[in-house]
Amino acid sequence: MKRKAPEASSKPGWEWQGPGGEWKSFSHDDSVLLEKLSAVGDDGKVSTKALSFAKGTTYDIDFGKSQQINTSTGKARKIRKVVADSTASSAAADEKDSKCAKSVWSGDSKIPDAPPLSVEKIKHQASLGAQSKRGMPGPPKFGPAIKGSTHAKHCFEKMLENERRLSGEWATFYHSYNNAALIYEVQAAIAAVLFRFKSTYAPLPRLMRGCFSEIPDAPSMMKEFPSWPDQDHNPRFKSVGICASTSLLGDDPEASPKNCFMAGYAASSISLTVVENLLTDCGIDMKTAQKMARQILELAEKFGLSVAAFGHKHSKSGLAGHLLQIFIKRNLVDKYVYSSHPMGVPDPKRHPIGEHLLTCGPSGGIRGQVRIVVHPLAFLQASKVRMFVYSADEDFHKGRSTFQELTTALLSPVLGTPAARTNAAKGIFGGALPVWFKADDQRETTKAAPKRLSTSDWK
Repeated sequence: MKRKAPEASSKPGWEWQGPGGEWKSFSHDDSVLLEKLSAVGDDGKVSTKALSFAKGTTYDIDFGKSQQINTSTGKARKIRKVVADSTASSAAADEKDSKCAKSVWSGDSKIPDAPPLSVEKIKHQASLGAQSKRGMPGPPKFGPAIKGSTHAKHCFEKMLENERRLSGEWATFYHSYNNAALIYEVQAAIAAVLFRFKSTYAPLPRLMRGCFSEIPDAPSMMKEFPSWPDQDHNPRFKSVGICASTSLLGDDPEASPKNCFMAGYAASSISLTVVENLLTDCGIDMKTAQKMARQILELAEKFGLSVAAFGHKHSKSGLAGHLLQIFIKRNLVDKYVYSSHPMGVPDPKRHPIGEHLLTCGPSGGIRGQVRIVVHPLAFLQASKVRMFVYSADEDFHKGRSTFQELTTALLSPVLGTPAARTNAAKGIFGGALPVWFKADDQRETTKAAPKRLSTSDWK
C-alpha cells in the first residue's frame, strides 16, 4: 500500500543525524528526492541510488523507522523531515537524547575473558612452533607464486618467524584483502592519533560502530548467522566480521594466503563513499570529506597502493594484494573467532576453534577458514590483539610508514586540534566519551615504544 505524502512545510527539507547526535541538512536536491520517495514504496520502504553524495551506491530508506542504510557498508543513520512548527520541540528532544546518549563503545563483549593459559601450557604451545607449520613435515611449501618473487618469499618468511616467536600465548589468523586497503589505512591513521594505535605495524580493519552493539563477539554472530540468507555477504556481517584463514601455508577452500597474496581477495565492490562517510563520522561536512578523500586517494596512488577499484591506477607492479597477520590471545580466541566453511557457515568439526588450534594439527597440518568478530575497543588493546601487515607491492610495503604519516597530515582538519580530536572521537564512539580518552595527539606516546617488540612489550 502506498503511503500518503506528508504535508510539506514552508521550507521543505530533510536532515540526517551525524556524530554525537547533531543533525545535518541534506542538499536541496536530495531533500526534494526524499520528499518524493516518502510518498511511495510498500510500508514506507524504498531503495535509491540517486542521492547526490553517493551516486551509484544503493541506500535502503525506511521512512517508518526514519532511517537510511548504506547497503555497501550496512551503516544506518537516522533521518527526519524538518517541519516548521516542530523545530523547537525537535531541538529539545535532540538535547535530551544527547544527554542520555550512551556510547556503544561503553563495553566490549559481555562474555568474560577466559583465564590465561598456564605457564606449562604456554611452554607447550611454544614447543609446537609456528601454527602454520604444525603437522607439516619438511621445509615450508610456499607455492609457485610466492617462490617466484623474492619480496613475497621474504614476507612469508617474516610471517612464519612472527608465528614462531609468539606461538606460546597467541593464535594466528590471516586476512587477505585488496580494495579495502585504503579504508583500513585511513582508519589506522585516525586511530593512531586518537587512541594510540600502532599504525606503523598494521592498518585497522574495523574502527566504526557498525553493528557491534548487537553483534559484539563470535558467539553472537553464530546465533544470528542462520537468519542471513546471503550469509557472510550480509551487510550486518560485513560491518563487524572479518574473513580469515588459520594457516599461511594450508590450501583453504576459499582464500588461502599463498594463493591470494599477490592479487588479494575481495567478495564485493567498494567505493570512495566509504572513506567519505568515515570522515563525516569524524565531524566534518560532506563537501570537505569528499575533497579530503580524493587527496588521500591521490597520495595512495603515488605510494604504489593499487586504487583501480576507485577509478584510479593500478600499482606499477600490477599487484594489489595484502595480508593482515592477526594474533589473538589464546584464552580469547573462542570469544572473538569461530571456525567456518566458505561463506561463513559454521564448521562444527573444528568447534571450538581455540581448542582446535592448541593441537599439533591433523595429518596435513592446521588449516581452514574462520570468521572474526573483534569489537574495535579490543582491537585497540595490544594485550588482546596484535597485527602486522605485508603487501605484495614492494614499493608500497617499504613506503607504508611514510604514507601513514602523510595521510595523518592530510587529516589535520579532523585531527589537528584537541577540539577536532574530541569531535572525531565522539563520532566514532557514538556520543559519550570514555573516561580514558585524552584529546592529546597520541602518536608521541606510541613513538616511545621500543622498535622491536617482544611478547612482554605490550602487556
